[in-house]
Amino acid sequence: MKKNIVCISENAFMSILISAIESYPSRFMGERKPNNSTAEGEVFGLLFGQKSEKPDSTIYNVALAIPTQILMLKNHFTVEPSIKHLEKVREIIETFPMYQYLGSYHSHPFHREEFFEGDSVIASDADVSYALWDSSCIEAEAIMAIIGLTYLTKKLTNVSPKSEWYYIQNYCGKYKYNLGAHVTERENNSLKVVDNLLCPFAFGINNCDLNSTKR
Repeated sequence: MKKNIVCISENAFMSILISAIESYPSRFMGERKPNNSTAEGEVFGLLFGQKSEKPDSTIYNVALAIPTQILMLKNHFTVEPSIKHLEKVREIIETFPMYQYLGSYHSHPFHREEFFEGDSVIASDADVSYALWDSSCIEAEAIMAIIGLTYLTKKLTNVSPKSEWYYIQNYCGKYKYNLGAHVTERENNSLKVVDNLLCPFAFGINNCDLNSTKR
């Protein structure tokens, strides 16, 4: 059986991380949401790049992660994109031959007391249903990246990242995140974790102030 490998570029990872942090619920940080601001919670976006087949593996190279702005529903435990607006994004980006639609990403924001490592990137039943629907639309397997995110009371330093085959755990400022990846298996009508997730920037990012002369 072929292995499924997902490679996420630096630019794509930064889009995923920053969009998730921007929308992280203020109440999980012990703060109030600014008056008249739009809803906080999960974010959703589309992944583009190139898919390549090798004798022993299928490789998904994610070059772009595009956060979607138009949503039907958004809160701290779910997000529902507007299909009409997703199609607009796909139509435009796929006019560039170097970008192929590969799948989607979304965030799982947690209060720090409810954040549990690999569990934070486990796909929900709704995630599985969407991924299978997505896969049926493109008539090919689709990937789904999930970033689990929580906010800590203080910035941690000298903490080593952690990596399993399907997710990477690390820190950025006062935020702790897990980046995980899944792929559909249409034959079995299921969504499974990938055999290998590669994102050197997510793993190698240093939780320090790069403007400081002290490291």
